[in-house]
Amino acid sequence: MKIINTKFLLCLLLGLLLSWGAVGIALFLQFYAELNPCPLCIFNRMILIGIGGIYFSWLLQQLFIKNTEKGFNIFFSLVSLGILSGLALSGYHSWLMHLPPEKLPSCGPDLSYLLETLPLHEVLLEAFKGSGSCAQDKWRFLGLFNIAQLALGLYAVLTALQIYLFQSKKND
Repeated sequence: MKIINTKFLLCLLLGLLLSWGAVGIALFLQFYAELNPCPLCIFNRMILIGIGGIYFSWLLQQLFIKNTEKGFNIFFSLVSLGILSGLALSGYHSWLMHLPPEKLPSCGPDLSYLLETLPLHEVLLEAFKGSGSCAQDKWRFLGLFNIAQLALGLYAVLTALQIYLFQSKKND
């Protein structure tokens, strides 16, 4: 009979809810608060969707397939890679938002236009250069934190969750 570690499963579920919940909030802000996302925000959403998908797959693997050390290592590594990517992206975005106005990059075309006119590698290069739209501070949570800072905080929470998952696996 398979023994299921409920704390471990709850942590996976929490990671899934945090990542996909953040995307849901971002979509709410886009469609109901009419805050159009910059290219860096869109890439951040893609990372969170990917992390949530990995947590979902990991949860299914824990529930229905034999638990293995190799499976743990693969899922743990994939989620950790996603979190590191998100930390780097949201850290860069936060830094960009705190540049003085004279050092901000000029506003460029939006992501949909870039995707229509340029090859994918050039779109990525243009998007990660940042633009003036990536540095606009249009909305703050409780008047304190902008969206890039909230994303950075979310990735910090996901990092703590990963550390907990690693420690719980190590103690098994």
